[in-house]
Amino acid sequence: MPRLTKCYPRAMTNLVPSSCQVIENSGYGADKFTMVRNNDGTGSLKIVQPLDYEDTLQSNGFRFRIQVNDKGEDNDNDKYHVAYSWVVVKLRDINDNKPQFERPNIEVSVYENAEVGKSLETFKATDPDQGGKSKVKYAIDRTSDRKRQFSINQEGTVSIQRNLDREETPRHQGGGILLVLAQEGTPRHQVLSSGTRGLTRTGGRVAQEGTPRHQVKVLAIDDGVPPKTATATLTVIVQDINDNAPTFLKDYRPVLPEHVPPRKVVEILATDDDDRSKSNGPPFTFRMDPNADDIIRASFKVEHDQKGANGDGMAVVSSLRSFDREQQKEYLIPIVIKDSGNPAMSGTSTLTVVIGDVNDNKMQSGAKDIFVYNYMVSACSQPDRGRAGGWELLTWDKTTPSCSGQNYPLLLAT
Repeated sequence: MPRLTKCYPRAMTNLVPSSCQVIENSGYGADKFTMVRNNDGTGSLKIVQPLDYEDTLQSNGFRFRIQVNDKGEDNDNDKYHVAYSWVVVKLRDINDNKPQFERPNIEVSVYENAEVGKSLETFKATDPDQGGKSKVKYAIDRTSDRKRQFSINQEGTVSIQRNLDREETPRHQGGGILLVLAQEGTPRHQVLSSGTRGLTRTGGRVAQEGTPRHQVKVLAIDDGVPPKTATATLTVIVQDINDNAPTFLKDYRPVLPEHVPPRKVVEILATDDDDRSKSNGPPFTFRMDPNADDIIRASFKVEHDQKGANGDGMAVVSSLRSFDREQQKEYLIPIVIKDSGNPAMSGTSTLTVVIGDVNDNKMQSGAKDIFVYNYMVSACSQPDRGRAGGWELLTWDKTTPSCSGQNYPLLLAT
């Protein structure tokens, strides 16, 4: 038990002290302390129950009586051997409490095109230490918000600091969180404010598993010694808008053999980075770009198949004539793809059709000019037979050169 103070019975009487004790029900706090006798004849006041400055009844302190006598506990009624004293105990506050949030868990949904500076939510925290008069500071831990997309001011308002992009937002399985902690002892600043366009508050969980959301920690330090921190949770769910045009599912490069009659060349599927559950994707529609070159429009056709790809739609590209690879090796077909979002997005992807070669030309006589060089090569450092410095070896002047220091002519050709 912690010892608070000592009493000295000898100061009250001229007799040898025998015992010290707290008088039961003698005042507020009498049940929280006890007296123990020390070997030197003094008595110590010790704590027997927890003390808490934040308890409004205890914050004003305690007042009770103690008794000492020199004849033992059985002689308490002998007024000549008993003395009394009032004891007043005052509590001193320490920083033993974390700040407390009014709403420790908040979830919001925000569209990915929400404006920078937009306020998301405001956290309110108080600290019971110092009689509840401590001020609270808020801050974000940037290790969990490396792109610095969020900010929090000293009123506890969390705002968007940089543009959000759902397609670049991590997808978390389970509840993504924005942790907010409170810090005491910081002056207040003006609250940032903005419109409410693009924000939807939710009273409960609204996102499916794997929905893009931000998970950000906010640290806080109070002004106590040692400092204390507290956390709250803000889940920011990024809702999709139709801001991505569809593209080819993959890089299609079909090969169409030359000299074949018109036929189907390839079936084209599309993909879209937007959320198809919000109808910001399929079904897709396909058509040839009306600005395609005349030779492309005369050589190929693009038909839309709305039932293809399990109803997502696909394009069927066919040839309208036969081709000769020796005239042109490949053709670039621009295809416009449109999604079903609101508003709809469309984009143009280019299909490369390669004309495959067949052996349809006879061999013809030909000729080639070459240059012949004459080099002097030492017999002691002759190159490997058949190759000499990257040149094709034609002849040696001697079939078996010897290391005689003589030079021999070497004929090379390119």
